[in-house]
Amino acid sequence: MSTPMALPADDHAVPVRHRAAGVLGLVAASALLRLRFRATVAAVRALRRVPLAEATFEEAAGIVAGCAWAARAWPGRAACVELSLAAVVSAAVQGRRLTWVLGARFGPTATHAWNEAEGRPVGEPSEPDHPWHVAIRL
Repeated sequence: MSTPMALPADDHAVPVRHRAAGVLGLVAASALLRLRFRATVAAVRALRRVPLAEATFEEAAGIVAGCAWAARAWPGRAACVELSLAAVVSAAVQGRRLTWVLGARFGPTATHAWNEAEGRPVGEPSEPDHPWHVAIRL
């Protein structure tokens, strides 16, 4: 992660359904990110058209924690873009919708991906050290 995430330290705090969906989401995200980025964005846009209920902030925190749990044993790269996309897929598997956000900042220059629910970033520090500028919100 390029920024620290506020996730439960105790594995038992993450429900089994979020863990299982997190593994599935991480596998799907890994496959989607092997495509051209345009195709990945098109897939997420198509997923947004599926009639799903918006996740509450508490539900979203559990979904993101499930993906972070799955990433602990993941043999490949599991950084912010993989985890945030995995959370979107994981939420869809559970009948919920999360927003996928990609952004950047200047000074120091960096890119970052995160999820939002109820208009708030999920699993991110409440006071980031430098503001993120949204490039795309799906």
